Amino acid sequence: SGDEAKRRTMTWLDRFGAADWTGKKVMDLSKGMQQKVQFIATLLHEPDLLVLDEPLSGLDPINAELLNDIILERRTAGKAILFSTHRMEQVEKLCDDICLLDGGRAVLQGGLREVKRRFGRDTVRLEFAGAPEFLDTLPAGARIVERGPQSVELRLTDGLQSRTLLEHALRTVDIHRFELVEPSLNEIFIQTVGQATNGNGR
Repeated sequence: SGDEAKRRTMTWLDRFGAADWTGKKVMDLSKGMQQKVQFIATLLHEPDLLVLDEPLSGLDPINAELLNDIILERRTAGKAILFSTHRMEQVEKLCDDICLLDGGRAVLQGGLREVKRRFGRDTVRLEFAGAPEFLDTLPAGARIVERGPQSVELRLTDGLQSRTLLEHALRTVDIHRFELVEPSLNEIFIQTVGQATNGNGR
């Protein structure tokens, strides 16, 4: 009913801290505000299936976290959610099952935990204090995935042992964290799409 629609609308606007938007036209809102209005319209009739395409784009970190929470609430409530995104960290946080697409083709699919286990624990996360020059002379088989001022994520290849990498790092820096983990979904995506591309000669 109209009354119920208004009640639900105000409930969602209050949750987003946006009750004062009720008199505005969507075209007058910022991109982030428009995104939230679209999200509210999607949830208003409490559907059993949600189809969300890049729902967090244009949002600041606080509102993105709020949407994350709401999406997880819907999942806990038993709703089916189809979530499309290029941001692999969002997939790791929100999704149970994945399907990676490259050029319109599914190149990897399955349960998120099973997919990550399939790729093994061959990634090292290293946090350190000291000069990062040791990263310029890594042992053969160590490939940098992501590098920061005092941290690095590396992939071990060609039979390189994590102990060899640790000994190399200890010669020049103090180690705050050294952890052997499953690769991130971002790394899995790059590796999988790269193999699919090479296999097709593209």
